[in-house]
Amino acid sequence: MNIREQIQIKGRDVFLQNGNGILNIAQRLGKIRISIMILEALNKKKNILISYPDNRIQQSWIDDFRFWGFDYSGVVFTNNSSLFKYTEQKWEFFIMDEIHTLSDNQIEQAALICKNSKNVLGLSGTISLDTEMQIRAILGLNILMKYSVEEAIKDGIIADYKIFIHKVNLDNIIKTKNKKGKLVSEKQQYDAYSYVIEQIKYSGRDPGFLLLNRNRVLQNSISKHKKALSLLKELKGKRILVFTGTKKASESLGIPFFHSSSKDPDIFDNFKAGKIDEIALVDMGKSGVTFK
Repeated sequence: MNIREQIQIKGRDVFLQNGNGILNIAQRLGKIRISIMILEALNKKKNILISYPDNRIQQSWIDDFRFWGFDYSGVVFTNNSSLFKYTEQKWEFFIMDEIHTLSDNQIEQAALICKNSKNVLGLSGTISLDTEMQIRAILGLNILMKYSVEEAIKDGIIADYKIFIHKVNLDNIIKTKNKKGKLVSEKQQYDAYSYVIEQIKYSGRDPGFLLLNRNRVLQNSISKHKKALSLLKELKGKRILVFTGTKKASESLGIPFFHSSSKDPDIFDNFKAGKIDEIALVDMGKSGVTFK
């Protein structure tokens, strides 16, 4: 029995012994496999709800159900954005994959579903302390088992990696027209939004869309774009995956891109399979996807 199988058995047994809770286990350990082992041990085959943040994760579940011979005809799959549709129903088992990605509103909806579910399981590999506390307070779920990325690296299950952070200042030279037709730099735009946001917060109101507008300045930053192009040139010939915040940003890097409006669906699959070595993604492949 290898280490991965030992972790899977431990995850199953911890849940069976303690009941509802979260398994915070590093990627590549087979969280779906553990879930199937739990369902089989409890003989749960109907009224099972599985939620996830990315629709592509659904196929991972279906593939594993088929591989392990589990009849999933009694399983309902839903994106986190559609949780509100299932708050009134009774469930034998409610599984939240990538539970750490739930928004504040989605956590509230998940809480209603938890109340109507006999068994509740949360799955994660990268849950922060703040998110853990929020989920415990609202959903009443504790972490039952933790197997960190560091442990998985030490055990040789996943490859080691390093994170390098490249900081850039917002551009204060190039100017474009804002909504009022005034020429301003991205630095001036950001500072203007920040000033108004702080004034609104001080008055006890919600800045709402102003936060989104300020974030768009960062997502479309000229300085960040220049730095990205520089890194792409520096890393030419290597395997490169770029996550961007907007379609415009993904299309401006001079490499293959994929987003919800892409006309060639094979590009994403070709990158996953290693047929192409560069791709820029928008809200795709952030979780539940294995890249060669």
